[in-house]
Amino acid sequence: MKKFDLYDASGDMIVDTFDTYDEAEERAEALVEQGEIGYGYSIEECDSQE
Repeated sequence: MKKFDLYDASGDMIVDTFDTYDEAEERAEALVEQGEIGYGYSIEECDSQE
């Protein structure tokens, strides 16, 4: 099963992991609006350990 990790703008810290890309993107946009992360965030596909 695929998961998607949301990284902050530095690319060093995983903010959270999501089941779908869309969920990750929605959360990232909300965090940018709140000033929690910058626009340089990235979403990377990863393999779930489940």
